[in-house]
Order: sequence, then structure tokens, then C-alpha cells
Amino acid sequence: MNFSKKAEYTCRNCLELSRGRAGPWAFAQICVLLRIMLLGFLAVGQKLSNGASIRYDEQTQVFRIDAADISYVLGVNENKRVQTLYWGRRLSASDTFAKPHSDPRPSSFDSSVNTTRLEFVAWGGGLYVEPELKVTFPDGNRDLVLQYVSHKIDANKLNILLKDISRNVFVELHYQMDATTGALRRSAELRSDTREPLIIEQVASGTWTLPRGEDLSTCQFGAVLCIPIHKLLWQIRDTRSGALVNQA
Repeated sequence: MNFSKKAEYTCRNCLELSRGRAGPWAFAQICVLLRIMLLGFLAVGQKLSNGASIRYDEQTQVFRIDAADISYVLGVNENKRVQTLYWGRRLSASDTFAKPHSDPRPSSFDSSVNTTRLEFVAWGGGLYVEPELKVTFPDGNRDLVLQYVSHKIDANKLNILLKDISRNVFVELHYQMDATTGALRRSAELRSDTREPLIIEQVASGTWTLPRGEDLSTCQFGAVLCIPIHKLLWQIRDTRSGALVNQA
């Protein structure tokens, strides 16, 4: 019996059932088909719920990126700095985050910018840890403090615009998470609207803040860098070509 005839037979049984004349076999068949349809709807719904999504809470200024079984959460703190909040197993829909706050100063002479987990930080404002961006202006000044300006969410892409507190130097951060694997792609775009050119000494796509845990480690030998991501995924890439050497 082909599909069209099965569908016709099922509809006829449904009609007979509604009239009270269907036999036990027809009733059982309808129950099985309805259960199969329900399972199919649940499977589709689960697949859609695990797809890539980006949400933003205007009150707390928190961004949440979900895909596969991974969640990545970041937000804007009281200093207008974009701060990392969470990266790990996918959170439930009911999990929420408060307004981000920078870490307290560890000492009277040490700024909290050195201990706060920031997404992208430039050389300036008392920073002495490794930054993502180093520039030198024509007057010799190297101070660059980036603050949140605006953002844009386009489907599964998140763009965050940062600007220096005194000069027209902008950095746009780009985030996109793969719906199948939960792998997060990050990049940064630098733009200067100053009248005179500046020197870019160092630039990177951002800072990766690994999840807390004792099972994380890195190793480097020759031209190969291996980084365990979470507990189940290892990626080994050639640092010169960027080619994927191995994955387990």
C-alpha cells in the first residue's frame, strides 16, 4: 500500500471513528500514527531549539549566544567594557545573568582592568596584561581605552561596536556560533577616523576565557599547537598554515 492509499485509509478510519463505527484495529492504527507524528514534531522542535540563537537583555545589557550544547554569555559592565560572563555547556532557557560588574581592585595601586575578564581590551587605562590591540598615535601617545557604543544582531551574527574614550578609533567585534557544533567564530575589525595615520603594533581577534576546570591544558611543540576545548573536543592546528591536523 503506497503512502497516498495509507493516508486515504487513515482518513477513512478517522471518519469512521468520529461516527463511532471504527473497529479496534482502526483505532489502534490511528493511535500509532498520531504517536509517530507527535514524535516527529518533538524531534523537529528539539532540533530547532538547539539551533544557533542570540538574545539580548536590555535591562542587564547581557548577550547570550546558544548553539548545539554550548552557551556563550557576555555583557557590558558599569565601565562600558564588554565582559565575559560564561562559556560552557548549554544553559537552560530559565537561566539569567545579573548586570555585569568589573572585578574589585586587588590592591590600591592595581586597576581592576587587569583582573576583569574582558572580551577585547586595548593597551591603555592602566593595563599591563597582554592586550588585543596596541597602537601608537602620531603624538607618541599609546593610550587606548575602548568602551561599548552599540550592537547589532543579524540572525545568528552579533556585532558589537567599541570606541576609544577620546579619539575616533573604533573596533567592531563579530560573533557567530555554528549551529551544529557550537564552535564560536570571533573576529575584530579596526577603523580609524582620525586625521592622521596611526601605527598598529599588535592586533588580535579577542581574548578567549576558558571555562573553569582542572582538566584544561595547552601544549605546543614545533609548529603545532594543541588546545583541548571543554572535555570532549581536541583540535590540533598548524600555527603556520592554520590547517586542522587532528580532531578527536
